Amino acid sequence: MHRAVRSAPLLLLALASCVPILEGRVRTRVLADGTTFRDTTWTKIRRGGDDEDEKRWNARPIAEDLAQGVGRGFPSVETTDDRMKLSGVFRSPLDVPVDFRRDVPVLDASSTRRIDFRREDLLFGAHYLYRETFVDAIEPPDEKEARRELLRFVRRLVKRGAELELGRAYALDRFDAWVDEELGPVLEGMLDLYWREKKRLGERDPHTGETGADRLLKRALERIRRLGLDLSPDADDERNAAAAQAWLCRLLAETVRAKDDDARARPPRPEEFRYLFPADDPWSGLRVARDRLAAADFGSNEALERELQRRLYALTGTYGSPPAEAEFRFDCALELPGLLLRTNGFLESGNTSFWRFAGDDLFPHGFVMEAESVVLDSPLLGRLRELKPTLDRRDAVDLIRALKGVDAEDRTRMKELLETAARHGTIEALAPEPGKEGDEERVKKLGEVLEVVRRE
Repeated sequence: MHRAVRSAPLLLLALASCVPILEGRVRTRVLADGTTFRDTTWTKIRRGGDDEDEKRWNARPIAEDLAQGVGRGFPSVETTDDRMKLSGVFRSPLDVPVDFRRDVPVLDASSTRRIDFRREDLLFGAHYLYRETFVDAIEPPDEKEARRELLRFVRRLVKRGAELELGRAYALDRFDAWVDEELGPVLEGMLDLYWREKKRLGERDPHTGETGADRLLKRALERIRRLGLDLSPDADDERNAAAAQAWLCRLLAETVRAKDDDARARPPRPEEFRYLFPADDPWSGLRVARDRLAAADFGSNEALERELQRRLYALTGTYGSPPAEAEFRFDCALELPGLLLRTNGFLESGNTSFWRFAGDDLFPHGFVMEAESVVLDSPLLGRLRELKPTLDRRDAVDLIRALKGVDAEDRTRMKELLETAARHGTIEALAPEPGKEGDEERVKKLGEVLEVVRRE
């Protein structure tokens, strides 16, 4: 079937395409002073596909799958058609240049990633907070409203196409009612099916051998049969195409009627609409109708497809809407200095965590990687006899909580007061400096903080 015909929402239910896989392997190491080592490797794995778009996406070099400028600012950049390797050393995670960005021209927006990093003085060490977020090019919409808008848009297209093609000779009120009352609920049910199965399209059931896409197609065809159209996943394309053409001719004959001033008083016969499917090019009639609709209401076929694509993106994100130009997979690892306190990923070692996710995990709220660690200053602790000589993770968490809300300036001064006390070997030597504004409050707060690390 012609590409434009396949642009209908039924495309949501197509089997997983043979698009290339882009694997991103990102390794980040942060030292105690913030120095950051970043190594990113993008690899393109090509898979066979008969669709012309799939062939084009497979053939192009990997750099064209990512936005221009990716890797700019890395000291080392190695690029071939299949691989892009970026590496460098930077003063801080915040200085790491862009190593992932994918442009989505139809939205005039980009999928990208951003890094947030903070180092806090813990008086007895340092606290590191790292967050990296991969985001979709589209802002998260209200998913239910996105579905409703997509269905409204498709119903308008079908009605408008029929009006431009048949409206001069036929009254279309019954056809319009069929679109709302019969076609609309079926499309809505198919969208619901897709939404439930979209994360499992490529997963194969070990008992039945079916993939999620197999199940989705089977259930979608069951819903299509409610419209009187019997398509089979086991039949060849020619048989299914003939069935679809005959069904549409019957449908038009049953739901349109000659206008009162038309010379033909009889109901139309299905054969009258066979011109939409000429024998030498069976879908050319619908292509002409599509072209007429696109030119009349959107200016061009490309503009029509962009409008449809925007609504698909609002529903599924730029990685979940067909046609997907590539399947993205991410494998990210992060090493922070000191003890790893918390992460929303998996533990690789005592100070390293990792995350594995896919492109469609970016929608609707982005994929967030978080980690938190501490580097503890045991020598300073050991010089104050009332305090524990070493701290464990629970002590570090208590210390972080006790210092919550204390700004950087106060922490710096409190650290100076501690150093003075350490020279005397006891926290009893803590005292505000005469004439030093704010010292009394700082000493008081410091005493409260030290309670969490006192010897038991």
